Amino acid sequence: MPHPKRQEIAALLRKGLTNAAVARELGCDRHSVGPIRKALGLPNVPRQPLTLEQKWETFTRPLPDGHVEWTGERQRPSGTPVLGYREETHTAARVAFRIRHGREASGYTYADCGLKHCVAPDHVEDEPMRTRNREQLRYLGGGPEHKEHCVRGHDLSAHVRYEPDGVAYCSACKADDKRRARDNRPATATPEGNPVQTIQAHQLQQGDVITSTPEPVTVRVIEQRPGGVHITNPGDPDEVDGRAWQWVTVDRA
Repeated sequence: MPHPKRQEIAALLRKGLTNAAVARELGCDRHSVGPIRKALGLPNVPRQPLTLEQKWETFTRPLPDGHVEWTGERQRPSGTPVLGYREETHTAARVAFRIRHGREASGYTYADCGLKHCVAPDHVEDEPMRTRNREQLRYLGGGPEHKEHCVRGHDLSAHVRYEPDGVAYCSACKADDKRRARDNRPATATPEGNPVQTIQAHQLQQGDVITSTPEPVTVRVIEQRPGGVHITNPGDPDEVDGRAWQWVTVDRA
């Protein structure tokens, strides 16, 4: 029985793609591509003669202000620039980082220059570098040192991250919030029968009791600050700070 994607496979093979590249493009088993290549009488593609960095360069285009545009393949639906090389897929940003710094990047790696998906080696930062640079920006702007723990008790020495403007946030809380939003957890109720809701911080109201903090916090005063910073009970011992988009669980009588 013919392969259901035989025509698409044959078209890509005639363009000179490797078996692995065809399988990656069409989402099929690369071992099923070989027999079709043989049946078409097409020779195997010679092993990539370029280094990873040299191949990366063939898909780049310089832009003003030192930016570099990626002209090659992109991941869908995110649009992240990627590069296939010797049976493996690399993000273009991580290759750019290695070109500039001579080492492998650590953590989430991208350009922090303001141009989305820029792959300029001088603009790309890995997670430790980005955290350090943004922390310095925070202090240069007169910002205070971050707290030891976030409002949910996470150790900020391990989980603190910074927005481009230097505002600190907890990466563990952000990950939890994303999971909570994705799971769309249903509302429950307290033993007193009051509804418990998961809302974003900008939806808090006076009288709400925040229950996702180590200790319950009753909302008395709400203060909005630039950059989406949201402060509950500012200046009080039970002050809670965060971002307007963060998810919190509240007991709303």
